[in-house]
Amino acid sequence: MSPSSLFRTVSLVFLLCGSLGCSSGHVLAGRVVNAQSPGGRLVQSVDNDPLSIPGRQVSGATIELIRDPKSMNRRVVARAGSQSDGSFLLDVDAFGAGWMVEEWLFRCTHPRNRTVEFFGELPSNLSDFLLIFDMVPGAPAPKIDEMDAERERMRRELELYGR
Repeated sequence: MSPSSLFRTVSLVFLLCGSLGCSSGHVLAGRVVNAQSPGGRLVQSVDNDPLSIPGRQVSGATIELIRDPKSMNRRVVARAGSQSDGSFLLDVDAFGAGWMVEEWLFRCTHPRNRTVEFFGELPSNLSDFLLIFDMVPGAPAPKIDEMDAERERMRRELELYGR
């Protein structure tokens, strides 16, 4: 293979990878705050400053983005922790994230607050959005390890859809 054809091949691979989102890595900023009622949402933001979201910060929360949440193939593709001001940056480095139409599960857990989850689509330009979680005090769901949780979820799906 000549050097010029090698260069063209490598250039084509980089061009395809860039246009398809291969390991492009997008960052979704957000904030976890205490609120009157629990919930989560993606909001379009002009200044993209998580600190502009009103509310008392919740530090030490774990934020997860789960792909294919209603399938046997579900997996956590991004995880972050909230800082002392409640803000976080979720590094989403998954093939097709944002340009493929698919449902995602957004989850926020904290040892002294109820777990917050919601389903939604991932926007194509994450830098234009903020992920906000409103948490309320209360006991979180009992903690079970991931393998037991996966077995329980599979058992429920088998009961629901048959064997």
